[in-house]
Amino acid sequence: MARIFISYAWRDGEAVARWLYDRFNRAEGWSAWMDLDLHADTIFSYELQRRINEADYVVVVVSPDVNRQDTPSFVQRELGYATQPQINKPVFAVRAEDCAIPLIIWGVTFVDFLAPDTYETRFADLLAKIEAGPVKRRESPRERELDYLRELARNEALSRAAKFYLELPAEARQPIKPDTPLVEDAEAATFLAEMAMAVYTDKRHAPDDDTTKQKVETFAELSAALAQFDRVAIIGDPGSGKTTTLRRFAYMLGEQAAQDENAPLPLYVPLGGYDGGDFERYMEGFFGGLKLREYLPKRAVLLLDGLNETAFEYVATIQNWLKQNPAVRVMLTCRKLDYVERKLDLQRVDVLPLDAVRIRQLMLAYRLSARAADKLFNRLSGKADLIYDVLRKTQRETDQYPGLLGLMRNPFLLTITIAIFARSGDVPRNRAQLFEGFIQQMFKERGEPASRKRPPWIDESVQRNALAKLAHQMQQTRTLVDTGWARDVIAKAAPEFDADHLLYLAASAGLIEIGKEVRFSHQLLQEYFAAWEMGEDMRRGVPAARYWSDAEWWKPSGWEETAIFLAGMGDDATDVVKWLTPVNPILAYRCVQESGGQCSGEALQGL
Repeated sequence: MARIFISYAWRDGEAVARWLYDRFNRAEGWSAWMDLDLHADTIFSYELQRRINEADYVVVVVSPDVNRQDTPSFVQRELGYATQPQINKPVFAVRAEDCAIPLIIWGVTFVDFLAPDTYETRFADLLAKIEAGPVKRRESPRERELDYLRELARNEALSRAAKFYLELPAEARQPIKPDTPLVEDAEAATFLAEMAMAVYTDKRHAPDDDTTKQKVETFAELSAALAQFDRVAIIGDPGSGKTTTLRRFAYMLGEQAAQDENAPLPLYVPLGGYDGGDFERYMEGFFGGLKLREYLPKRAVLLLDGLNETAFEYVATIQNWLKQNPAVRVMLTCRKLDYVERKLDLQRVDVLPLDAVRIRQLMLAYRLSARAADKLFNRLSGKADLIYDVLRKTQRETDQYPGLLGLMRNPFLLTITIAIFARSGDVPRNRAQLFEGFIQQMFKERGEPASRKRPPWIDESVQRNALAKLAHQMQQTRTLVDTGWARDVIAKAAPEFDADHLLYLAASAGLIEIGKEVRFSHQLLQEYFAAWEMGEDMRRGVPAARYWSDAEWWKPSGWEETAIFLAGMGDDATDVVKWLTPVNPILAYRCVQESGGQCSGEALQGL
């Protein structure tokens, strides 16, 4: 009996999927399974994982909704899982409409099911193709390019799918209510958000106060605005969506390159692991075995993520490479404050904070009901029954939002807040407490279940301390480190426990990502954990000058966000403000303004 897993988009692929399901199950020697009763985003994804594992073949119904990127289709995640090398299920496509095959399976065998009166004939064709097996691809330069593009799409799908495909124990395998938001859904839906941007229309590198900025409201408008520029720097605050935007461009360019062999290939490069060596060789390590020099200058687009995540002394090497290769198209991201000292000769684009309407839209996108979204919005603002248009007008005139809504203009912080509110109904008082609630939630909902699959569970305090040591040392170097190096740090921090198991638990909780290298799931998470160790330094009497040199104390050192987290970890930020004031009064002031912690009059007077 050959078993078929049918993957489909419920919005526009269900009719063809149900026809196939019925027809396979009537055919002798065939058995099909599909998600009949609950949509994929309302049941635990481990059930889908189990069904894919059990299947002999995957048949995907391709419809326009499968290819959408505004809100990533669950079909893409299923395909990402099924096509992993360790799973490697043969995939066959059925086109329900005349639309493109997804990049993740570009080149796969497909059959058109475009008219109901031809379904029987087309079904016979499909059976014949399945029995014949997947088309064997010839080794060629073009096929190596397509392999790279498919892998790019798979990694993009799996970066979200990892939040869905969890190996949970049997006792946890129960459906949840359809109206219950999942943390995983919320995180994946970050890709949903359309972030407004300000494009500096002057083709030279524009200063911060340039008044010629053009505001664009959608990704399509941004793409059109940037078409006139070959080299762009996307600048924004931590968690504002820079990486999301860059990855979105990578996927879009990948689709174009799959369909047109003359189009340039995207090369996504995380700069957090760059250690100052041969920059071109470092970039080539992310190019799927392709030789980068063969694609320069016009057949590759460099997508360099996180200039702020590499050491300042290496920025000159990156700048020199860009100057020596002036015809290469480049998109780069960097935090706004860090870019002051790291400006490159690139066209600038600023990621703008979310406005009131986008905040509420994002709440609804994360499957909060309209009533729940209103409740959360009003709790965050500290006011009841706010009128969005009035609030938006006030914001335009004063650039101020009441209560905690100012923090919610950051997509990553809003994502975490929605997740906590959906589970507990509570709203944290500041950013540090927001992260604390999020981490507790991830330990409980993902870390502990993973330990039942692979025992033992290690006390949360031990894990926190080890992650704090790891984050603190990474903060001194970079955001992407060798796994062996991370293992050594963890082993020294918790010598009585197995370092690999501690890393496994942290990865299962979604706090870090592990492969050949280790990184925190978001740089803000690294900075939050590093704040615990910075607090220990402060309590041990280590002066703040360890983090900011006396000679140029006003320049960003990379520890600023960590200090603001530290100031908000308790109800009182007084000790942190006093610690910082003699060394970095500007940052001490930011802690008063941004941490959410209270501060004594004495400390304020000294500041």
